[in-house]
Amino acid sequence: MLLLRIFFPVEHRDLSYFNISKFYNNNSFNGWPYGPICTMCKFLWKSCTPKNGPTQILYSHFYADDSQVALTFSPDILVDQINAFDQIESCADSVRQWMFQNKLKLNDHKTVFMVLGNKPQTKKLVFDSVVIGDSYIESSAKCVNLGAGFDSNMTMKHYVNLVCKSGYYHLRNISRIKTCLNTQALETVIHAFISSRLDYCNALLAGVSDCVKQKMRYLQNSAARVLTGSRKFEHITPILRDLHWLPVTSRVDFKILLLTYKAPHGKAPLYLSDMLSYKEGRQSRSTPQPLVCP
Repeated sequence: MLLLRIFFPVEHRDLSYFNISKFYNNNSFNGWPYGPICTMCKFLWKSCTPKNGPTQILYSHFYADDSQVALTFSPDILVDQINAFDQIESCADSVRQWMFQNKLKLNDHKTVFMVLGNKPQTKKLVFDSVVIGDSYIESSAKCVNLGAGFDSNMTMKHYVNLVCKSGYYHLRNISRIKTCLNTQALETVIHAFISSRLDYCNALLAGVSDCVKQKMRYLQNSAARVLTGSRKFEHITPILRDLHWLPVTSRVDFKILLLTYKAPHGKAPLYLSDMLSYKEGRQSRSTPQPLVCP
């Protein structure tokens, strides 16, 4: 199965997350900026249907400054490919008409279109572009979604490269002013500019090979050496242990475990809690695990 995803640029400043399934049954689509976004959610939910063929499920995610529509289809069946691309183009046309009626304008050239899948699947595609208004939008190999980089094969190399590029830039600047800071202030600056980037959306690296995450390990090791003043060839494990820093792989596992714990207890975002269900009661070794993810 391939995932067809398209990003509509919506210019709002608030960065709140909106789940279309929560707002569809809510009739209070008033206020700013929630009113226009929720109205668009309800409109897309009802109006985005394919021109021909059976209706496929549209997965919609709406943020205040970014709107996404996605669907899955089989690359082995030509009819599924045609219906999927027709549905995306029909949805884009409906969005343009709705925005025009509400005195808004969709930036066609800023719309990003991407097909997600492995290389053998993407080679079976007959189409590589969609028509948005008067523009032909070709499938992008890379894109940035809420600050996280994605590539069409989901290897997450683009994400790692963006994190390391930004991290090393700030680390070089920090090393130039480290003599003006004490140890506590230097550690605070490193956490603000380096650790925050290592932790942002790092759950996307779950299941990714260690060779992809190796660049992020080098970035963390370099930050630890700048903080402690250790030499290049000194063993890094005791340094990280003394700093109480988890390695990159352990930070990813910790993020996944923390979100998994919070989701059934109502401490995680709703779009994560809805994906998990918790079965209470006494369990034996032969029974399934109590945490179920559909």
